Amino acid sequence: MKASIRLPQDLEKRRCELGLNRRQLARRSGVHPATVRRILSGQRAAPLVSSVVAIAECLGLELVFVPKADPQTMVRAQADQKARKLVFLVTGTAGPEAEAVARPMVEAMVKQTARELLAGPRRSLWSD
Repeated sequence: MKASIRLPQDLEKRRCELGLNRRQLARRSGVHPATVRRILSGQRAAPLVSSVVAIAECLGLELVFVPKADPQTMVRAQADQKARKLVFLVTGTAGPEAEAVARPMVEAMVKQTARELLAGPRRSLWSD
């Protein structure tokens, strides 16, 4: 398994290891110097992926996406979340008035709705 990098600390560390200053990195990557500074200092909370990739490539790094969860786990979680939303919408149990319908009954309805959602087309799980 490949090691993951932590932005911005690892990018900055790599830059220093290579002996590049930020201006050189900006010129070589094609990313504006102010943007390089903000990304490497952590001031840019959500940098453009294209900027991060350009900087990483100049530093001899590659951007790798590592799954946090397997697809089946994500599908089940989405089915449960959507089922809860639908059941709460129908029964009116989303707030303090949740005692209007017994909790075990609501949970049984959520489980049944989730099973039905999982049996249908996956596309419907992700629609609002």
